Amino acid sequence: MDNPYDLTTRPIPQLIMKLAVPSSVGFFFNTMFNVVDTYFGGLISTQALAALSLSLSVFFMIIAIISVISIQELTFQGMELMSATYLTFEIWITITVLYFVLTFSCSLVMRYLELSMQKHSYSAAD
Repeated sequence: MDNPYDLTTRPIPQLIMKLAVPSSVGFFFNTMFNVVDTYFGGLISTQALAALSLSLSVFFMIIAIISVISIQELTFQGMELMSATYLTFEIWITITVLYFVLTFSCSLVMRYLELSMQKHSYSAAD
């Protein structure tokens, strides 16, 4: 069976097109979302812009961590395991649980940071 993601035998340009380009396009649209978000946050108030600038650095750190263990990597490793073991259902369930744990834990961290920032925020009258 010919594996389209075999990193040892496939030509590099073909692998770049299959693995790196989709990830790069996703990062581009994510960055454009943040640029538009910052623009419209700046139209609301300077405090909204300050809150966005504080949260963007944390957001990018979390995105970097998630991109290391991303859904692409989990899916890729899962496909490799499926081709070796033929345990399709069990592997997809494991991938789903791992990705849920990863994203849910990151959302809990962001929620904690949000509550922490709300506790220490100042009103506009101060």
